[in-house]
Amino acid sequence: MGLKALISLEMRGCMAAGKDLFLSMHSDATPGTLPDPVPRGMTVYRSVRQPQSAPFSDRLGAAVAAVMRTPYRGGIARPYPGDERSDYYAVLRSSVCAGVGTAFLMEHGFHTNPQDCAALMDDDILRQIAQAEVAVIAAWYGFGPAYTVRAGDTLYAIGRRFGVDWRLIAIINGIGEPYRIFPRQVLMIPST
Repeated sequence: MGLKALISLEMRGCMAAGKDLFLSMHSDATPGTLPDPVPRGMTVYRSVRQPQSAPFSDRLGAAVAAVMRTPYRGGIARPYPGDERSDYYAVLRSSVCAGVGTAFLMEHGFHTNPQDCAALMDDDILRQIAQAEVAVIAAWYGFGPAYTVRAGDTLYAIGRRFGVDWRLIAIINGIGEPYRIFPRQVLMIPST
């Protein structure tokens, strides 16, 4: 039996005591057999006690979903039944009680879905997922190069200049459709 099996869910969250960020990374599953529709997509669960983390969870989830080419199912704060101020997931509950600044439980697609499973079995996609997660986290905490938009700039041109997919720049900066940027706007650029 490995050490991981000996550490309870509560202890895993407590081990992050006092840290700025706690990520519990998983893939989801659902019963069902083909040809029945099998759900797919990326979900980020956040603490019910940290509503301010919603934009961060959405940027993180959208970035991973874009890499996996799967739907982003959203950022969800799931309360414990009968206690709206407590988290359903033990790792979130215990990490927040231990003083973690931001806590997420990330479901990287459904390993019971053929498309999501294929992405999760591809080493290149896994590397891209890790890079996207690091880029979003770095941007959220203010790390990485910053770029001040000039007149005539587009996200596509900025992405080419830095060798980064323009969609990732949009996601980590919270820019949605119609993807407008403005002169003097400061963008965080993920490092390559």
